[in-house]
Amino acid sequence: MSELPDWANIEAVTLEISVDHSYSADLGVTITSPGGTESIVNPPFNVLLNQFPGLFQWRLLSNAFYGENPNGEWKINVVDLAPDDTGSLTSWRLRFHYGDHP
Repeated sequence: MSELPDWANIEAVTLEISVDHSYSADLGVTITSPGGTESIVNPPFNVLLNQFPGLFQWRLLSNAFYGENPNGEWKINVVDLAPDDTGSLTSWRLRFHYGDHP
């Protein structure tokens, strides 16, 4: 990513993700920054999320990347820990909340 200013330092990152899945609570989601910091934004078997089949749209926020430069390659990892379920990632977007911090 190179669209953000060089002076930008992350305050938080929001992952907006749409998933079509038979049992979304089985999904684990992590974000990894270009600097190698990993944040678990949705632990697997999170019963607070909808547990019914269908299309889900989540907004997952992390401040684990505070102070990092947002430019570079980011990785999103989605795992399904239940072999009998099926689904697909239909869309995603990372939103960066940043400022100029010393």
